[in-house]
Amino acid sequence: DCGLYNGKYYFYFPTDRSHIGVAVGDSPAGPFTDAIDKPLVSKDSPGVVNKRDFIDPSVFIDDDGTPYLFFGQLDVNVVKLNKDMVSYDGPVHILEGAKDFFEAIWVHKYNGKYYLSYSTWGERGVTGPQIVYATSDHVLGPYEYQGVILDEVNSGTNHHSIVEYKGDWYLFYHNS
Repeated sequence: DCGLYNGKYYFYFPTDRSHIGVAVGDSPAGPFTDAIDKPLVSKDSPGVVNKRDFIDPSVFIDDDGTPYLFFGQLDVNVVKLNKDMVSYDGPVHILEGAKDFFEAIWVHKYNGKYYLSYSTWGERGVTGPQIVYATSDHVLGPYEYQGVILDEVNSGTNHHSIVEYKGDWYLFYHNS
């Protein structure tokens, strides 16, 4: 995932299923350079819960300018980033309410509510992953499961984002 903050683009990426790095650039097309020459967060960082691959970082910047990084597979981990976007000092939070979370976390805010959407295989009888969502009054939850946004696709994975553009809302997604 890539986010714009203070005129720079910050690109968060998983490496070797064990680390998440951060690179910075002046354009969303790059070039990007490694911002800290080490992982930002690792599966063995204090507080991280990681039962499978350590993947799918997603950056969210709240209305007050506070940046957060969400990541993980099977468990939703989140850290409050520092204003430099390449470090964090606080604890790792594990979000509650992401029913049957598998991967591909995305967070956006609409009408004062936080929307947590993600890929799951959790609905009974599905043959492919679905995109579902949960809502909360607080970015760190707890979240309440709401249901399916995008029904199952005919592949082993699907990832998405939801954005507002010129007053309309769009769901972008890919599958394998």
